[in-house]
Amino acid sequence: MNEEEILIKKIEELNSEYLNSKYYSLGKYVSYLINLLHKKKYLTFFRMIMLHFKNKKNKSNKNKTDIIFDSTKYVAKQNNDKKIVVYTCITGKYDSIEEPLIMESNCDYVLYTNNQDLKSDNWQIRDIPNSIATLEDNIKINRYIKMHPKELFEEYDNAIYIDGNIKIISRISDFINKIDNSTGLAIHRHCVNNCIYKEIKTCKAYGKGNYKKLHQQAKRYKQEGFPENFGMVECNVLVSNLKNDNQKVIFNGWWEEYLKSESLRDQIALPYVLWKNKFKIEQIGNLGNNVNLNKSIKINSHI
Repeated sequence: MNEEEILIKKIEELNSEYLNSKYYSLGKYVSYLINLLHKKKYLTFFRMIMLHFKNKKNKSNKNKTDIIFDSTKYVAKQNNDKKIVVYTCITGKYDSIEEPLIMESNCDYVLYTNNQDLKSDNWQIRDIPNSIATLEDNIKINRYIKMHPKELFEEYDNAIYIDGNIKIISRISDFINKIDNSTGLAIHRHCVNNCIYKEIKTCKAYGKGNYKKLHQQAKRYKQEGFPENFGMVECNVLVSNLKNDNQKVIFNGWWEEYLKSESLRDQIALPYVLWKNKFKIEQIGNLGNNVNLNKSIKINSHI
């Protein structure tokens, strides 16, 4: 093990210790509540308090099948023969740039934005393509970039998408070793819910998305036979094999369903798209069971 690998290992150990600290979890929760009060979102504040105690009460009764495997572990493997792009998208002034702490020579780092004020020494900043900019809505532009890596990076073998508020603090090219061959994808499991119907109730408590549209979306899914407890994934880190045709089918279907639902919550639509295409959550949810404990990244609050 050379000096660089030793340093990376120490950084990961330090971050893992930090992320697993009860003070980190408590501080993050309290900070969120204070932010709600500052924004005068009192109803959401009280819903959050009630949800917290409900989850705490139910935690001991959590079905063991919800816990799929240990926290993120990656196989050390050289990927120098692969062309890898790490990409993100910041639209409007929703996020500031998170500069990578560690950059890998076998990866290119691309940031799409329509904010001309953003500058970076590490990210290749690209303007939003005209064909995508016509969507006009910043959220839709962001989601299109997120869900169409094959279209944007056809010359690459693999793509790793991260949300704009995620900071890379260690090596992440190893993420591609977790890609499932049947889907061409690797994503973190949802760390709380394994059912979109439960997650919609959580969205209501948090005040996220369009609840009226979410309710309609759930009703339509139930009518089609989409089951409860199908499984869920987090959608802030997406790892793709761009040479896998199923990856493109899933992402295209995801985009279409995201537009159709109008609920503004893309993670609700993805499990349904998998089910419609006869895939299981296990065929994409293989990057880890809690993105918040991934020792290679740091998730910051959106500004």
